[in-house]
Amino acid sequence: MELLTVVNRSAKDLNATWDGKPILIKANAKVALPRIVAEAAKRQNVIMGSEDPYTGEMQYLLGIVEFNDDISPIEQTQTITRMNRKVLGTDEAVVKALGGVYTQRDRAMEPGLPSTNGPARTDFSSR
Repeated sequence: MELLTVVNRSAKDLNATWDGKPILIKANAKVALPRIVAEAAKRQNVIMGSEDPYTGEMQYLLGIVEFNDDISPIEQTQTITRMNRKVLGTDEAVVKALGGVYTQRDRAMEPGLPSTNGPARTDFSSR
């Protein structure tokens, strides 16, 4: 089993989960974790707003010394998504998918589907 050195770059304790078990990595600490656990812990601690929407590259609050990751101090941002939406510019648009999740309002206009205002509507009538 290969052990890797994981560095918490943040001044706050970080959490990760592996095999259903929580892992606590103390602030500014270095810990040795099995390779598979170290990689999973790193992926679970993304710096919000750092993902490049075109390449998928992102920054992490954990660094792995053996991978030559950046281990300089850094803190979590206040961004609510992990994607860096600033590089998308003003041309960004929301597109409604045909097979995705629908709201109740979207479904109200479809025949044959139940609504909150009564029984399901149908395209046929009884004789």
